[in-house]
Amino acid sequence: MSQNHKDKVVSKTEVVRLLQLWESKGHGVMSVVRIFTLDDLRILIGFSDYQDHETVVFAEHMYKPYTNYQGAFTALGALLDALDAANVESQKQADAIRAARS
Repeated sequence: MSQNHKDKVVSKTEVVRLLQLWESKGHGVMSVVRIFTLDDLRILIGFSDYQDHETVVFAEHMYKPYTNYQGAFTALGALLDALDAANVESQKQADAIRAARS
């Protein structure tokens, strides 16, 4: 959707993994959110790729311009909730592994 960057469309799960990677490297998730206002004032939200900073990663379910900020940020909030849920699940798995080793 842009001449200034490369678009990469992936699944929601892959975006969550990307955001977990950014977090594991000490970056706040909001620092990698990319918000684009298109010529017709619609909004598109993506995320900086970790390996190629010229690439913007879009979740396939969010790879559509939103007509207002409410819709765009509601979708972003839902994705961040999915990230939180994935982080909780990862922590439970890590705790179970530690418990099994002791």
